Amino acid sequence: MPPAREVLALMGLTFVEELHGGHQSRVVLARRADEPLVVKLTDAHLVDLGEFETRTGLVRDLAALDEHTVAPIEIGASLISHLGGWLAVAYPHVPGRHPDTESRAE
Repeated sequence: MPPAREVLALMGLTFVEELHGGHQSRVVLARRADEPLVVKLTDAHLVDLGEFETRTGLVRDLAALDEHTVAPIEIGASLISHLGGWLAVAYPHVPGRHPDTESRAE
């Protein structure tokens, strides 16, 4: 697992806490100045980079069409930050209860 604090510092973010979720990834709450962000950290060795980039772009495109979808945001010049062996994607933090991962409806 990545050292979340160190990876986030490379992105100019401050670690707040680890969140639940993510099967092949770690999901953390971070801050950029006063802005809370959720960052998904994925081991680059576990995914095909082309497919990962395509999926991230599709989520961004879907968010433009569906208000229930949260779009990834750029940190630096790209939606995906390549940090050593890790891929990081940031999203705005949406406050509320955690989704029930056992519920297909969520």
